[in-house]
Amino acid sequence: MPTELTIGDGPRDSLPAGTLIGVYRVEAPIGKGGMGTVYRATDTKLNRSAAIKLLSDEFADTAARQKFQREAQLASSLNHPHILTVYDAGDYKGRQYLVTEFVDGGTLKDWIKAEKRAVRQIVELMTRVADGLAVAHEAKIMHRDIKPANILVARNGYAKIADFGLAKLLGNSDAGAAGSVTKTLTEGQTRPGEVIGTIAYMSPEQASGQSLDGRSDIFSFGVVLYEMLNGKRPFSGTTDLEVLQRVIHGTPAPLGPEIPEALRHVVEKALEKDASERYQTARDLVVDLRRLGRQATSAASAVSVARPKRTWVPWAAAAMFGLAALGSAMYFRGSPANPERVNYEILPPEGGEFAAFETPDHDVMNISPDGRSIAFVGTVAGRNQIWIRERDSVTSRVLAGTENGYSPFWSPDSRSLAFFADGQLKAIDAAGGPPRVICAVAATALVGSWGSQGDILFSDFRNQDGGIRRVKAAGGTAELAVPNRPNGTAPLWPHFLPDGRNYLYSAFLDETGYQIWIGSLEGGAPKLLMPPSSHVAFGSGHVFFVREGA
Repeated sequence: MPTELTIGDGPRDSLPAGTLIGVYRVEAPIGKGGMGTVYRATDTKLNRSAAIKLLSDEFADTAARQKFQREAQLASSLNHPHILTVYDAGDYKGRQYLVTEFVDGGTLKDWIKAEKRAVRQIVELMTRVADGLAVAHEAKIMHRDIKPANILVARNGYAKIADFGLAKLLGNSDAGAAGSVTKTLTEGQTRPGEVIGTIAYMSPEQASGQSLDGRSDIFSFGVVLYEMLNGKRPFSGTTDLEVLQRVIHGTPAPLGPEIPEALRHVVEKALEKDASERYQTARDLVVDLRRLGRQATSAASAVSVARPKRTWVPWAAAAMFGLAALGSAMYFRGSPANPERVNYEILPPEGGEFAAFETPDHDVMNISPDGRSIAFVGTVAGRNQIWIRERDSVTSRVLAGTENGYSPFWSPDSRSLAFFADGQLKAIDAAGGPPRVICAVAATALVGSWGSQGDILFSDFRNQDGGIRRVKAAGGTAELAVPNRPNGTAPLWPHFLPDGRNYLYSAFLDETGYQIWIGSLEGGAPKLLMPPSSHVAFGSGHVFFVREGA
């Protein structure tokens, strides 16, 4: 019987290490799926890890190539931190390939087998998966093959939905393989052109060859969640046909009493045979899972906000952080008449504290443009590292490779972080992975902003030749964009506007405060926006600042 994609398998048709596919250098095979082989690779242009899925020779016919192309198009149209990012697609010696981000862990099956997972951990991870699925459905795309092998989990516990090879636009005519069920008997691996999913994780309507919608994915998600909580699948049998019959007609055994009643209700509702009695949208499922997560957090910790042992953050900086969060969320999500109130409780790392710097010019915290995550600098055992707290998570996670890092700031798509460390400006995927060097910087470099056109601006606090410097996010040499003024005023804290060309910055005068200016990458004299104030944040067409305690 074919096997599921397993990280670490050595396919027979492996390409040798060092093979170049476009700008991608093959390093090693990491798995084999239903349509081809997956390789770990290095992007030689951007110096980052990637994964290449190469279509097998046996599936090089027109139908398989069209299916593979559809996977590339559908997956690349989705932008979500828990959906595998597509970098590139192309043709190599008559075989199509798809390039995605590299996830440095294994599949969900590997994650659950690695150690005994607490219910809270399972709910937290699967809430993120459900959120990614909801975004796909909201984009009118259903997956049709949700299973542990198609959910990758990084070593830091970050989950990614992968393999949209069977995905189809919602609303299109989508009958299953009615009349050819015998061709769907593939429990582990999906065969292109023959199957419509994986038997043990199919919905009853999918197994019966009926029309499908997003509720079919919700059933498959319920099967995965049940398996994680119970240690075995809800539908099993000695033969594939027996499994198929139980998917359609069988009733899974109830989850044990050790599973919270509210969570059992979520699983049961996701596994309803009648799609009309199931969760009607993945977003409804996410809402219930997040409520469970909040209840678990409330039960496990006190309601009051924990205070770190020491922190430099003064009231003004804290207020600006709150304004930046509000402005970013308003700009990227619109301005509803009754906006949802979101309260963040950001705790320092376990056994550590928020980083404390000699001057209050560093950014200790920064919210992502999509409003979903906060990056901050934490100190554990005397060492600074960048940590991330997702809004739908109850804990923070450290980004390996960010030792000695400070002043993190986000890319416009919320997928990457830039930060300063050891005389360099670096960037790292928010999901994890090795950092890459953007440019060398002086020790006085602080506080940056990443524009939508691929430029980065950052402050340089040197007395003589400091100012605001500019560098391409892809890498290069930083050049002076706004020099220090002759009278000694220093331009600080750049903040890109949405067009990625114009930006706000503050010019420190003296004890009287700051002036707020508008600069442009196109050159020309900067324009004074307002007299002395604080440094600023922008969102929803407004400039946020602090003045006289408000």
